[in-house]
Amino acid sequence: MKRMKKLTLSFTAMAGMALGACSGSGLVEFMEGKSTTPTVAKAAGPYSKPGFVTQIEDGRLWVFRANDKHEKAEKHISLIGAGPAGMTVKALNKETALAYIATREGFNVEIEDGRLWVFKAGGPAKKAEKHITLVGAGPRGMTIKALDKNTALEYIAAKRGFSVHAEDGRLWVFRAGSAIEKAEKHITFVGAGPRGMTIKAIDKETALAYIATKEGFDVKIVDGRIWVFRAGDKKEMSEKHVTMVGAGPRGMTVKAVDRDTANAYISAPPRRVRSVSSASSDHKIVEADPTKETERVFVEPANKPGFIAELEDGRIWVFRKGQSTEKSEKHITMIGVGPHRRTIKAVDRATAIEFLATKPGFVTQLEDGRLWVFEAGSVTEKAEKHISLIGAGPGGVTLKALDRKTALSYLAARAGFVTKIDDDGRIWVFRAGSDAEKQEKHVTLVGVGPRGTTLKGLDRDTLDAYLAVK
Repeated sequence: MKRMKKLTLSFTAMAGMALGACSGSGLVEFMEGKSTTPTVAKAAGPYSKPGFVTQIEDGRLWVFRANDKHEKAEKHISLIGAGPAGMTVKALNKETALAYIATREGFNVEIEDGRLWVFKAGGPAKKAEKHITLVGAGPRGMTIKALDKNTALEYIAAKRGFSVHAEDGRLWVFRAGSAIEKAEKHITFVGAGPRGMTIKAIDKETALAYIATKEGFDVKIVDGRIWVFRAGDKKEMSEKHVTMVGAGPRGMTVKAVDRDTANAYISAPPRRVRSVSSASSDHKIVEADPTKETERVFVEPANKPGFIAELEDGRIWVFRKGQSTEKSEKHITMIGVGPHRRTIKAVDRATAIEFLATKPGFVTQLEDGRLWVFEAGSVTEKAEKHISLIGAGPGGVTLKALDRKTALSYLAARAGFVTKIDDDGRIWVFRAGSDAEKQEKHVTLVGVGPRGTTLKGLDRDTLDAYLAVK
């Protein structure tokens, strides 16, 4: 990779500013050609940041520096899934895209040689030989450098609408504009914060609202349920809405005015650290022209027994084998639910759901909009006595299994990893090809697994890599 030139960005806190994007994995596509007709990009309010102008086009977010010409060009770069709500970010050059993604309220940042220096706004902004380094902890896996650990942790934990304070490895969370007073009487969520930090807040509602907040969405906690709205939409709770029980963070129920919004929210990753050593080839990052090599990386891992997958304009078309592969104007679209959080297109919803539901080691059957799950090799006979996890399946479908352990095993299964479910419902995670033996010395992350389960692993890198895989 070419040496990246020094890039300094200085931004002060602004109320209501949309924060930098999550560390989503995706392809960097370089498109070559001549400039198109100049188009003035108007700022898209929910996604605007100081120093940048943005425009949404066909579900993708174009980013320009405020002082540059706002001309889209055929020659540009795309960071797939790196923007708010999992949108693809497009910019005329990589430096602009990374600068936009790295910008967060209350911090000054400087990108140098692909590493991200982070300083608190208003504080010292001079690099020092004595500093801390968090490898792969920044947006798109950039290494973070800061003068002290608390600054780095607070940058990682920053979310719109909240003020955060790291102390002794724990994260205090306050509503923006509220009094920042740590009280003896408070609530604690162990391991629920970024990098497995314990979250502390003066009340449960504040903590849950912080945990539930994702880039590109606004949320309201009502009676322990999460109402989800796209950033910039009206925040009206309608009687006519979609409910997905247990599909949100910490197993909370998600409510939204439509299924697309709910699915997009559920699919959007929380801000997590992406491990660069993930064993999953399905999360390989490529910087190249969009050639057949690019398609090999992204299409072949998407292929599943009984299906054909085709990559077109960054979206994955899915067909059953034996089905016509003609792309119809009448089709269904599921945004951000596929490999690398790509959009899935299919001629009908059942095809898309069955494709997404297919996992090695399991047999699945879609019936009346509900997904039955059986372990491969077991009897695939449905029984009146079974368990149902409402909204837990792909696309928010209800998951049915003969027992809870089978359902959790299915939800926990991810490419590149081996998982084991304890009798108490905790999930052990091992890298594929390892001995997969439990040890007394291990790492525990409470409430971050499927359905709010606790994860256990032999080391933190393994758990971070597992959480980074969709």
